[in-house]
Amino acid sequence: MGAAGVESKSAPVLPILIAMVAGAITGWLLRKFGSDLGFDLVSVFDLVGTMFINLLKMIIVPLILASVITGVASLGSGPDLGRLGSKTLAFYVVTTLIAVLIALFLVNLIEPGVKDGQPVGDKLALTADAAQVTEGVKARANTSVLDTFKGIVPSNIVEAAANTKLLAIVFFSVLFGFFLARIEQPHQGTVMSFWQGIFQIMMRMTGWVMMLAPIGVFALIAKVVAVSGFEGAGPLLLFAGCVVAGLALYGFVALPLLLATVARVNPWRLYPAMAPALLTAFSTASSSATLPLSLQSRVSSCRSAHR
Repeated sequence: MGAAGVESKSAPVLPILIAMVAGAITGWLLRKFGSDLGFDLVSVFDLVGTMFINLLKMIIVPLILASVITGVASLGSGPDLGRLGSKTLAFYVVTTLIAVLIALFLVNLIEPGVKDGQPVGDKLALTADAAQVTEGVKARANTSVLDTFKGIVPSNIVEAAANTKLLAIVFFSVLFGFFLARIEQPHQGTVMSFWQGIFQIMMRMTGWVMMLAPIGVFALIAKVVAVSGFEGAGPLLLFAGCVVAGLALYGFVALPLLLATVARVNPWRLYPAMAPALLTAFSTASSSATLPLSLQSRVSSCRSAHR
């Protein structure tokens, strides 16, 4: 019921696209004629864009807590939760493997960052101390896997929420929902009603924040273009093309095949529902900031796929 109330306020795709184009043009004009204005409009755009991203990040933790707790608690029995967990893990492993294989194929085929057999870092002024790079890679290799598993179980859920440790928050929410379904009435109904109410409030807040998306996207794009301009080297465009090609193969070939053959749903009905989240991710360059909208789009995607 709460999701239905928000769906009418989902992020408008066309206004976001218009805002991106308008922001790019405005940023270009500022870069070209900004010194004649007499005041720093770029700082204003930076302020508006930062406030928009902060609004998105502000609702992440309570939205995850409410949605996961109510979702897990509604499953009821342990076998249902176990089946859901196993299917989620299998989906994660399979899709990750497909993504890695696509990336390796394209990188070896296109070879971005290499021209005439030589790295192009010097041409783009991308230099780094070899010892520092090696040290950083070793540090990541020695700690990334273990730290990831350790970080799943939070020692302090308040600290995890304050630092937006999403894996720890999800783990706590799953446990909370699991045991919420196993306590006696009337306590179960009282706590469940509380979290369902929180979920409806957060979904409505998400809808309101996303109505501001065109303004935030306009400010973010205008600020970036005003500072950096449209200039770009050929190797960077080649790298961008490689990334886009990989995402296109994954999003328009691999995932639709999985959805059609495994989930037995029409994959092409999902894209209109996902468009606001994808556009917001592109314009904000923040996966965390788009998480609330991704959860909101999930409802629309499921409804569209089963029509």
